[in-house]
Amino acid sequence: GVSVSMVVVGTIPMKPACFVESPVVDLIIAEATEALYGPTVWALSGLRGAGKTQMAASICRRCAAAGFSLVAWVNAETEEELLAGVSAVADRLGISDPKGDSHKSAQNVRDFLTASKTRSVLVFDNATRADLVLSVTPVSGPSLVLITTNHVHFHDCARSVEVSGFTPEEAVAYLEGR
Repeated sequence: GVSVSMVVVGTIPMKPACFVESPVVDLIIAEATEALYGPTVWALSGLRGAGKTQMAASICRRCAAAGFSLVAWVNAETEEELLAGVSAVADRLGISDPKGDSHKSAQNVRDFLTASKTRSVLVFDNATRADLVLSVTPVSGPSLVLITTNHVHFHDCARSVEVSGFTPEEAVAYLEGR
């Protein structure tokens, strides 16, 4: 089991210079902090380069600062990457399958987060398959699940935010910061 107050798994992107945070970040974090029976599942969708990954990273940094017990970043572009990332989470939590079965380790993470009473955030970055992400998403518990994707089929299983670059106000703030 876990004996530390916070577990961070995966490579969360660093905050870029003059980063402009979207107001949507506050909304997602407020909802995740208030959710008791969760999980809170959000799909951040849009074209490549629109800022989905940076938005998810910002949420992760804020959740870590707020004391969430688990902050996990999983590359989810392929099934292999997703399973490897979730297996790394299982390893850090001490719940990986003893025989090394990544599917069972992923199920252990899902079951652990479903039963957990502490807040966690799980990012599936560049996700391509909703069925894979949903197979490892907890069914209850106060987890925040963020899916970054350029595929629209995640809109059926998550609250969606279309990330489309800066608003005029955000663009001005960025340019002034630079």
